[in-house]
This record gives sequence, structure tokens and C-alpha cells, in this order.
Amino acid sequence: MVAGSQATVAEHGRACRFEVEVSGPFRLDLTVWALRRRAHNAVDTWDGTWYRRTVVLGNRPFEMSVRQVAAVRRPRLAVELRGAGKTPGPAVTADAQRLLERTLGLGADLAGFYALAERDPRLAELVAKFVGVRPPWCITSPSAKSGRIPSAVTAVQEVDPAKHSSG
Repeated sequence: MVAGSQATVAEHGRACRFEVEVSGPFRLDLTVWALRRRAHNAVDTWDGTWYRRTVVLGNRPFEMSVRQVAAVRRPRLAVELRGAGKTPGPAVTADAQRLLERTLGLGADLAGFYALAERDPRLAELVAKFVGVRPPWCITSPSAKSGRIPSAVTAVQEVDPAKHSSG
């Protein structure tokens, strides 16, 4: 789980719902947009409110649905896991939280980047449009840290700021 985050779990039939607090700023819409990269991505779906993905946790498939339920500066995510069979237990919930942390970059500390951006007018303008986006897993993964970033260049080339600005 992300340092400083908390999760509250509630069971609803065969679904498990919980919330995760995330350090701000964070915007789920922009983060999922960066994660998806292409509109026809069928694995990571976004309907304007909910991010959905089928995941395997504890050797069982689940639909994981996530939405942001609090503001950009003090974000909180509502998560729902649905699967056939019995209700997901604490181990599955913990696995889901770790997966979200990795997939959505919830543990990324961007304070240094934001400080750097404040000193560069061109970068500051870009950051203002995308404040709250977190780097997707491919940028924070071990292969990316070794210099092999599978699709980060493609993701940057496909950015259309007019479609994703906050103002």
C-alpha cells in the first residue's frame, strides 16, 4: 500500500469495495490516459468516471473498477473487485492495492519534478495542464530504470494537450 494511504474494506455480496488515500496531487483521468496511450486499448478501459481492468489476483480473475472520489490535492480512490465465487479476502485486497500502486504510479514522488518545473516557464506551462498525472508502470518499472522504456516515447508523441487540459 502507498505510504500514508489507508484502505477501508466493505464486502457487498461477491464484490469487495475499499478506498485508498493517495498523496496529492493526483488525477485518475490523466493517469489512466497516460497508461492507456491508445484509444483502442481493450485491457485498460475508461468511461469518463471509472477505470476498469480484468486482473488475476490469488489465481482468480476479477474485474477491478476504480474511480476518484476526492479532489486532486487530497485524492482518494474507490475500488471495487468483482469475481465469480466467494468474496475476495484480505490477501486479494492487499494484492489489488499493490497492483494499483504499481500500475497507476501511486507511490511516485514527483515533488522534485514539480520544483524543477516551477523554474522553467515552458515546462511549468505544460505541468499546469497535466498536474496530477502519475507515471504509468512502464516508466517506473525496473526495465525503464535500466534505460529500456518500452513505449514512453510513443506515449509522449501521442499527447494532445487540447483534449486533456484541466481548464
